[in-house]
Amino acid sequence: MPLIGYLGGKGVLGWVESYAHWIAVVLLLLIGGKMIFESMSEGIEEDIAQITHKVLLLLAIATSIGAMAAGFTLTLLEVNPLIACTIIGITTLLFSWVGVYVGAIKWYLAGKQG
Repeated sequence: MPLIGYLGGKGVLGWVESYAHWIAVVLLLLIGGKMIFESMSEGIEEDIAQITHKVLLLLAIATSIGAMAAGFTLTLLEVNPLIACTIIGITTLLFSWVGVYVGAIKWYLAGKQG
């Protein structure tokens, strides 16, 4: 997805190059504000307990869109997109693997206690 975002960004960059930094500022402010608002919300633990396959699918799609947006920003940097996407992919793989491993251990230990 970052590579797709990069290729899409190359096509759009000419249109928005003069005000791309303002678009980035507005998007980061919106995302940061939403994260701050959600951090102050009550009952997040109950919401997490209600995760279904449908919610996981929607989260996966949202994450993919976020990765594509990150790839879009690669057009603004002087980096090799293939190397950047490879690093992003390896990092994602490692963190996902660690997350599944830690989750499996937690699930196993919770079963032993209950």
